Amino acid sequence: MEAVLPFSALVKLMEVSIPPRRKAAYEPETMLRLHLMQSWWSLRDDAMEDALIDSSAIRCFAGIDFAKNNIPAPPLSWRSTIL
Repeated sequence: MEAVLPFSALVKLMEVSIPPRRKAAYEPETMLRLHLMQSWWSLRDDAMEDALIDSSAIRCFAGIDFAKNNIPAPPLSWRSTIL
């Protein structure tokens, strides 16, 4: 997937616009992957949260491990934390 979509390069571009005092729920690359999946499948925030809970493939692609990470509370907007 890195050959098709260079995540590391996209994250570098994205990190420039993230305010330093704003703490995102996840690392920028994870947030980018979540945002892309949400856009590709036209998922609302609550549907993306459900997909993360239900699908190990989605968690694997996003780089989320339940042993290390928790899913943010539903009011948190994925898009607002990225943009």
